[in-house]
Amino acid sequence: MSEQNDNATATEHETETGTETAPDIDALKNEVAKWRTMSRKHEANAKATSKQLEELQAANLSDAEKAIAEARAEGERTAVTKLSTRLASAELTAEAAKAGAQLPDVEFINFGKFVGTDGDVDADAVKAFVKSLPKVGGKPKFDPDALGGSGDGSGSKVRQLTRDDLKRMNFEQIEEARKKGQLNDLLGIS
Repeated sequence: MSEQNDNATATEHETETGTETAPDIDALKNEVAKWRTMSRKHEANAKATSKQLEELQAANLSDAEKAIAEARAEGERTAVTKLSTRLASAELTAEAAKAGAQLPDVEFINFGKFVGTDGDVDADAVKAFVKSLPKVGGKPKFDPDALGGSGDGSGSKVRQLTRDDLKRMNFEQIEEARKKGQLNDLLGIS
């Protein structure tokens, strides 16, 4: 009997020191793998059973119930389409503002082209489209100096020419503009 107690004490001592823990870890790993495999098997069975149940329920629907289900699905598709085009419009507007580009009028844009089959906005298509748009210059649509005045209604300032204007003029026209004071801003004359 004392020999059995000595063996039990030695086994307990070995377990506490960690010499016998390696087989326990392997056994635990095997047990985890077994349960994981069983879980995946049962999950696959549950999915298949769920699909069969849906098919049976769909087959057992009356004509009225089928029409209701079809109308509900069509309503969902319509709602997703409307919201997706609104989202595409918002993303186009935001992307154009960020890039400093001018969007064409809304009636000329087919927002459906920017929505994928899953209803999500295609960000790459939006960016490519915005990249192809002309950039907005810093100039207002109406040039206040276009009528020869300063834009304040007094007409006191002579219309000043820009470097782009000069590129389209010959030497005589540039000299005439200088004499009229139309180059004062470019020349730094007040």
